[in-house]
Amino acid sequence: MAFALRRRGDWERALSLLERSRELDPKNWLTWVELGFTNERMGRPQEALEAYRKSADLSERKSFVFMMMGMYEATVRGDLAPMRRTLDAMGPDNPDRPMGEMWYAHQLGDYAEALAWADKVPVAVISDDEIYLPLSLIRFNILTLMDSPDATAAGAQVIQDLEAVIAENPKDWRVRVAYGVALALAGRGDEAIREARLATDLMPVTRDAVNGERAMNDQAAIYLLAGREDEAAALFRERLQSPYSGLTPNAIRFDPRLHGSLDSPAMRSVLEPTP
Repeated sequence: MAFALRRRGDWERALSLLERSRELDPKNWLTWVELGFTNERMGRPQEALEAYRKSADLSERKSFVFMMMGMYEATVRGDLAPMRRTLDAMGPDNPDRPMGEMWYAHQLGDYAEALAWADKVPVAVISDDEIYLPLSLIRFNILTLMDSPDATAAGAQVIQDLEAVIAENPKDWRVRVAYGVALALAGRGDEAIREARLATDLMPVTRDAVNGERAMNDQAAIYLLAGREDEAAALFRERLQSPYSGLTPNAIRFDPRLHGSLDSPAMRSVLEPTP
């Protein structure tokens, strides 16, 4: 029921139901995860972090939950130290570690290290209700940031692969977002913008308040990657003012897709507003 309420945009009632579920079964780690997510999207970072920590204490996949919490804490506080501590505590054979190390190296601008870890991630696609992210797209992004001569071929392959996925399921907004990012990285800005708009048309907030907000966040990111700095800044400013976007200035700074795209005066005005 809480999930349905969130999708309808009734966040307060969803939170109330989840809190009731927690009272009935305080050892259910999934309830704590959902409490964390709900508080996160409601702009309550301290409550979200507390719920995520409790979930990690109870979960059999402690390392994964702590890793996701470390990423979130970075977007809240701008601090990578909790993520580093989590990664250091993982064993060398932990299957969750490569993804975390890849993300961490990317944040430090150590793109060669990030690329090496990407090759060790044990899945070809990171996918959930909000994301469809092929590892090949992450590699393309990193190669682009490295100005690697291999970037062009990598991008062409990613675009071809995504077009095949779209041919099978043209209404999957998540794939449209991935395709838009790939097109933008390949310098095909007008086509990227088309995909960004299509993604929000396919997943409007009126249909799904959770994924609709995410689609609009992704639209702003694609506009920026496509070189539309002023339009992107306006979109990001709107998203930061939305109470349920889950977006913060640090979330924009720590978005791996956007490294190298945040130095324009327009984006600096979003991330570092004049007091």
